[in-house]
Amino acid sequence: MNYRSGRCLILARAVLGAALALLTLLGAALADSHEAAATFPGSNGKIAFERRLDAKFDIFAMNGDGQGQANLTNNPANDIDAAWSPDGARIAFTSDRDGNREVYVMDADGGNLTRLTNNALQDFRPAWSPDGQTIAFRRGDEIWTL
Repeated sequence: MNYRSGRCLILARAVLGAALALLTLLGAALADSHEAAATFPGSNGKIAFERRLDAKFDIFAMNGDGQGQANLTNNPANDIDAAWSPDGARIAFTSDRDGNREVYVMDADGGNLTRLTNNALQDFRPAWSPDGQTIAFRRGDEIWTL
């Protein structure tokens, strides 16, 4: 190996090391982030979605054309994972308002808020059964129903 190829090898290693460090930092930043999500329209034609406001997420609903947006969970907690009930009358969602992630349900207008779970483990990602009688959710690495 001559002087020139040795310098190229050292430069390539330095560039590779810097790239790996950047990817590690990017991965750590992404692990702490949260992607916004939206539901398919409920039977009422409305779309539920989460929006970051300041340093927290809230659940919003809007018409299928994007009009009529309304904040349904305006509070200091993070509210995410909105899921319409099959009849479009209620929304199940995840919130950390009581200290850790729990599953809640509310009316389509944000009223009649009810906490459904109360567990030291994180409960999240609720999903309704087709008949609207059961909600499945994730607790740790398990799927639970209520």
